[in-house]
Amino acid sequence: MNIILKRFFLIVLLFLVAGCARCPECGSLQQRNEITLLFNNQELVEGYNYYYNGRLSAPSAILGLDEKYTLQGQFWTAIDLTQEQLSTWVQAIQTTRRSERGTFRGAEILSPKGERAGIWFSNFDWVTTRFLEADVVEVFAPTVRPGAGSNARRREYR
Repeated sequence: MNIILKRFFLIVLLFLVAGCARCPECGSLQQRNEITLLFNNQELVEGYNYYYNGRLSAPSAILGLDEKYTLQGQFWTAIDLTQEQLSTWVQAIQTTRRSERGTFRGAEILSPKGERAGIWFSNFDWVTTRFLEADVVEVFAPTVRPGAGSNARRREYR
């Protein structure tokens, strides 16, 4: 009986450890104040392609992806982002009450190797990214960080 119980716990432990293993093709989101300032100052980064999630008039997230990558995913709309459009978005974000939209923050999207692949500006603090090939990245819909609490908004766009 004792051996069966030990084996059972060993199997459970192995499943728990395997469940915590890092996804080898997944990227990460690293919050950066410099990127928040970049967007708040309405600066575009040269060599990046831009996308938004949500409505054109009020996006829930703005994604700038290094032009060496091709975006795959159904949650993003490509835009030839101009200084005027970015200015309109940022002004709308800054004048909207925090209780309605939350605080927008900037982050960098890192490849599995830790290299910057893009930039991010959103009131959501979580996104799943998968680097499928050397130059293809899949970015899912933004959401709140898992375990952020019951008071956090749990909506996804599109």
